[in-house]
Amino acid sequence: MQFGLLGTGFQLFGYEEKLQSNPLQHLFEVYVQVNKEAADDKSVAKAAQEFFQRLELGDVQALSLWQKFRDLSIEEYIRVYKKRNGCSRSLWEWRPLLNLYCNAK
Repeated sequence: MQFGLLGTGFQLFGYEEKLQSNPLQHLFEVYVQVNKEAADDKSVAKAAQEFFQRLELGDVQALSLWQKFRDLSIEEYIRVYKKRNGCSRSLWEWRPLLNLYCNAK
């Protein structure tokens, strides 16, 4: 359901330019805003449920948005981890070992 909120929130409040320039911050801001709206407006909560259902059913548009968010988030996490700890992408893919590796350096 969380991605349903994020997908709906991005459709309502998201900006492609902000997403490209600072993906994690913008997705966080969108998520906070849509959660507030969904608490006050049942139609927003319903739209989030419907978005999530579309995602589960393999809707191309919903999956495409999810993939974009995922790719941008991973790229940003890699940049941050690499800057802080010298971790590489191959280590990101082995996430359970990431902290162990980074803390051993």
